[in-house]
Amino acid sequence: MKTQNLRDRVAYNFKRLRKSKGWTQARAAELSGVDPSYIGQIETAQITFGTQAQMKWAEIFSVDISEFLATTYPLIDGQAVGGEVYSVPFDAPNIPSDELEVVQAFRELSEEKRKVVLATIRALKE
Repeated sequence: MKTQNLRDRVAYNFKRLRKSKGWTQARAAELSGVDPSYIGQIETAQITFGTQAQMKWAEIFSVDISEFLATTYPLIDGQAVGGEVYSVPFDAPNIPSDELEVVQAFRELSEEKRKVVLATIRALKE
């Protein structure tokens, strides 16, 4: 199973959280008062940031600080689909890859799009 170092894990989760809000790097930089290049450096694991910065970003993203350290798992036989490792809150090896793909796609949607997806799923279940 592929593992990630802490810096890569934080970088991946930062990008996942930003995308889930539907924000560009420029928008995230604007909201936080940092240079856009700083966002790119975080997301490519060129730099890492400490607890105080993580607390600030958790507040900006409206998430718990633990989201930056979410455990990640590869999807299929140690090889992640699309070259990415997906963050899931359960035992990934027991979850079919298509379900993991749905979870990841959902997490990357903006809040507005998530509501549309949930309404569609609820309607399909009726």
